[in-house]
Amino acid sequence: MPARLIAIALRTFLLTCCLAFLGVARAGDDGVAWQPAANNADIDRAFSQARSESKPVLLYWGAKWCPPCNQLKATLFNRHDFIERSKSLVAVEIDGDLPGAQKLGARFKVSGYPTMVLMRADGAELMRLPRGEGRAGRRSSGQAVARCRMAHAGFLFMDQ
Repeated sequence: MPARLIAIALRTFLLTCCLAFLGVARAGDDGVAWQPAANNADIDRAFSQARSESKPVLLYWGAKWCPPCNQLKATLFNRHDFIERSKSLVAVEIDGDLPGAQKLGARFKVSGYPTMVLMRADGAELMRLPRGEGRAGRRSSGQAVARCRMAHAGFLFMDQ
């Protein structure tokens, strides 16, 4: 299996494990309820909803032309367990080809597709799974798991 596919599979596995570790699960299987975002107002609405519902926010950057993004959609976002867990998140999808997406990318320091950022409702970043994770100069999978555990602790105590 090419190294790129292994890296994508690892990121997919880590995100699924982290969401399971956070214990975010509810009934329902109609797909992830992605909220499209193309500007700051869309993002601000998503964070406002997250605060009112006491949920974390999952920001996903991708593009229709992006093979790794399409692989995530085919292998993770349509999985029953991911869909179930996503019900306890405010899931936001940013299409990198839409006007304004580059400004959002700069705001959240996104440098490539796909990128997923899990954030608390107050805007604090819990974890990030950027494109290329595991390559030289990036976090190892062990560090990503450690960050996920820290994110879990922060998530548990954010209202206390």
